Amino acid sequence: MKERTTTIHLLRHGQTNDSGCMRGLTDVELSAAGFYAMEQVTNNDEQYDFIISSPLRRCLFFAHHLNTTTKTPLITNKQWQEINFGLWDGVPYQELWQDYGIEVSKYWENPWQQTPPQAETLVEFDHRIFNAWQQLLKEYQGKNILVITHGGVIRQIIHQILNLPKDNTHISRINLPYATKVTISVYIDEMNKQWPQLHF
Repeated sequence: MKERTTTIHLLRHGQTNDSGCMRGLTDVELSAAGFYAMEQVTNNDEQYDFIISSPLRRCLFFAHHLNTTTKTPLITNKQWQEINFGLWDGVPYQELWQDYGIEVSKYWENPWQQTPPQAETLVEFDHRIFNAWQQLLKEYQGKNILVITHGGVIRQIIHQILNLPKDNTHISRINLPYATKVTISVYIDEMNKQWPQLHF
């Protein structure tokens, strides 16, 4: 059974050096406190077979640290980066609400139908993360993997494996603090059917 079960640990990056914004693809630095929090979460971890990281610095900086200290192979994959918020990306929340208040409200109420200007749609993002997840399960079956990624990515995976409705449930009701680690195991049976489990 072990070789048919893949264990994926999804680690959200720690706190960043910015004043609060829809960070998306905006490439901000990981703060010292954020680095320390990630270090604490992974300090007593078992050995991983591979580390996979988003290329954005708030993830990759710590991924390089783990790669160096544990000698675990590191793969960088842009499929695991955060959703692109388009013209809203990197804009401070106060300025965003001031300039796009009505549009922002509509987006949070119905993100599957509303999209920020020049942004990645939630449908596109969902498709990208689904493909990244399936590729991971195919290439690393039976392995123990650490994926260093983003809050939006982890929520989207939870949405997919729990078959949550296509509304704002997984965005507004899942609290995922910085440096949170979520573990999911996936057993693949003889018929190639996936049986994922979310571990607490």
